[in-house]
Order: sequence, then C-alpha cells, then structure tokens
Amino acid sequence: MVAVSAKLKELRLRSGLSTRQVSSRVGYDGNNGYVYYESASFKKPLPLDLARRIADVFAETGIEREEVLALAGLNDDEAAHEADALAANTTRQAQVMMPVTLPSEEALTQMFLGFLRVVDLQSDRGEIARILARRLPSGLGRTLAGRLTIETDIGHDPDEPPQSPAKGRRSQSQSSHT
Repeated sequence: MVAVSAKLKELRLRSGLSTRQVSSRVGYDGNNGYVYYESASFKKPLPLDLARRIADVFAETGIEREEVLALAGLNDDEAAHEADALAANTTRQAQVMMPVTLPSEEALTQMFLGFLRVVDLQSDRGEIARILARRLPSGLGRTLAGRLTIETDIGHDPDEPPQSPAKGRRSQSQSSHT
C-alpha cells in the first residue's frame, strides 16, 4: 500500500502545481503547512477538511476528486459521494490576492457585535460559525466601504503569490487605517 504522503505528492506532481501554489490555494500562509502532508513523517490519513480543499484545487487541473478524498481514509463509495457533493457546491470564482487595510479594532468589534445580534447563541458552535461566515463578506464590505487599498507589485512573477509586507511593518498604502 502506498503511503498517503507519497500518493499526495504524486497527485500534486500530476497536477503540475508547486507545493507553494497548493499551500496558498488550500489556505496555508507559507509553504510549511502543506509540505508536512507530503513528508515521509506524515503517516495518517489526511484530515477530511484538508482533503476536500486539496481535491477542489487538484480538480481544476483534471485530477479526480475521489483520488484525493481516498487519502482521507474514505472507501470508494464514500469518496464518490463526497466528490459529488464537492462538485455540486463548487462555484466558479476567481481568486484575487491583494493587501487590504482592515478597519480599526473598534470598527471590527462593532461589526462582530452586529453579527452576534442576529445569532441565537444557544445554537451549536458549528451553526453559529456558518451564520457568521455567511455574514462576514457583506459586513466587511460595509465596514471597508471606501477604504480598500490596492497595491501593485510591478515585476511580480505571476506564477508566485505576492509577498505580504513584513510583519510589524506597514506598507506605504497601509497608513492610518489599521
């Protein structure tokens, strides 16, 4: 039986994506989070949530979702069912990475308090999280109206994700809105 880490690496190589590209697209900041799952020291099945994200990324390159989902320990029927559910929920969206100046802590606090007013706090945490996730984009849109700052990165390699400003320093466009 092929190790999960070796099979994951094989699938990534077939996808034509670098570890850095996969890492970024599945939500890791930097390369180390994803690379761990391709290392020989990773011996368990992939976490299902991560397998779902990787399956969606690899599906864009022609890799069957079922192949990735099997690495989470799902049998053929479970992997097929999960792959169908993912495909049905996949929306075609372009991903854009850009530095954004977030509102102040006070403005974010007010936004989150507004979210909490519409949530039944007796609900389970998963339901509360889903409600907040659905409301976050519109809340940020209202809070950031007129304050979105876009930086251009001239000379940036389009195959590599843009580098974020160093921690602890502000870029020129991140002036006083933080």
